[in-house]
Amino acid sequence: MPANRSAELAAELAPTLALLAGTRAECDDITAAARQEAGRIAAGARQHAAAIAAEAQDRARAAREATVDQALAAARAEASSAVKTAEDRACRRRAAFDASQADQLAAVAVELLRAIPDSVP
Repeated sequence: MPANRSAELAAELAPTLALLAGTRAECDDITAAARQEAGRIAAGARQHAAAIAAEAQDRARAAREATVDQALAAARAEASSAVKTAEDRACRRRAAFDASQADQLAAVAVELLRAIPDSVP
């Protein structure tokens, strides 16, 4: 291709290439703006996720505390019931032992009285 023809083609394409250069710059600007917006969106999403995680931790902590409170209340109720049952049992055994002991003492007293001679001065 002769040098003249190359110069002619370059001269013909120069306005089109100039338009494409402007389009390229506009694309670069749009891409940069999109990256900035994506960064803002990602930062907002990170903050939102952190808030959700913090709230979840608070709820989990509250649920654990409530569960512990319920378990302690149930254990206290069970222990109280066990103590009451043991006290009732001990009271019945004491009463049975006392009655049995009284019967034995009465039997011993009767035997001692029978063993005393009728002629005691």
